[in-house]
Amino acid sequence: MSTLRNNLVCQCYLTNNYYIEIKGQSYHITYLDEVHLREVTLSKLSLNLTEEEIKQILNELDTEKNRRLKVFCSSQERKQMILDKYVPKLIHVYTFKESYLDKKFLKLVSLCKDPTASNEDVFKSVEVIRGTKDMYRIPVFTQEFCTDLLNELENFKLSDMPKGRPNSMNHYGILLDEVGFYENLINPLRESYLDPVSSRLFFDYLKIPDKNSIDEQESKDEVTNSVKHHKYYSLDSQKAFIVNYKVGEDVDLAPHYDNSEITFNISLDGNVTTAATKNKNNEEIDIALSNFENGEVYFELKVGETALRYISLAHVKGSAIVHRGSLIHGAHPITRGNRSNMVIWARCSKIRNQKCPMCKSMPRLKEIPGIGDGFSI
Repeated sequence: MSTLRNNLVCQCYLTNNYYIEIKGQSYHITYLDEVHLREVTLSKLSLNLTEEEIKQILNELDTEKNRRLKVFCSSQERKQMILDKYVPKLIHVYTFKESYLDKKFLKLVSLCKDPTASNEDVFKSVEVIRGTKDMYRIPVFTQEFCTDLLNELENFKLSDMPKGRPNSMNHYGILLDEVGFYENLINPLRESYLDPVSSRLFFDYLKIPDKNSIDEQESKDEVTNSVKHHKYYSLDSQKAFIVNYKVGEDVDLAPHYDNSEITFNISLDGNVTTAATKNKNNEEIDIALSNFENGEVYFELKVGETALRYISLAHVKGSAIVHRGSLIHGAHPITRGNRSNMVIWARCSKIRNQKCPMCKSMPRLKEIPGIGDGFSI
């Protein structure tokens, strides 16, 4: 039986998925060293660059590589300093209460846990995005909790506490583990609410194969749901963070996929209602009035072998856009105001143990100080 370890990452973290922008185009590349960049990467991209431009790219890549080498120790140091010195403004938001959750979400969770309910019953009770069954929008938090949480996060942002980058692409935000939100807020939310919902919405993905080779005791230990004779692998860890977008800071996000099995992208300050329309590129889009303009999440969906279809979704306060982490997505530029989202990369060790979601290969595990990426041994 495999055991979840909190301190394991795939070694591809140090070499893969470096994000760079070259002449207005964004790329995710593998970076080993200068020779590899010049002779392999830039050659494949067929870019005609000056020596000065190449040196600038090398400088950016080396800076990111050094950040990755130090990130785990740095995170532990920040976490300890925050624990020792930070004084919260609204202490109650650190401890989970069911009253933080939207009543519609509570009904959905109850339905997902009901062994007599079918998966089709569940699908009828959620917003399936354009019939994909890979993307959904569901209410999660109440308006009041979103407001309180934002107030507490603003208090932390204005403090002199150290702050880490939420990920390799976003520069502005908060790592919720470092500020102390995991143990009493995020973990209970994932274990008792997000997990059973995911096991229904993504049942084909999380379902344990019905094979004689599966050890029965292992299945019992790792199943969270058993509905109509189907057993499911659990979402047994997460990375959760806040991302902030503001004109003059991070305004958009290039296409990418997540280091997650299932992603919950929860808007903390969007509007309550939406309306469907199409933009000038004939993309389907939901619009809503809010304290910011634009900044919609968009998805790239394959149509046939080569064609792409784009879907854009507005942010609805308290609601989550839920999707497979492997879906290519990004964020349109925000043009006014600022917005904040809680992003939860929910992870399943049984799935990622077979294939790392970032390098798409059998993971080469490495121990690190602090919290890893949800692998088990």
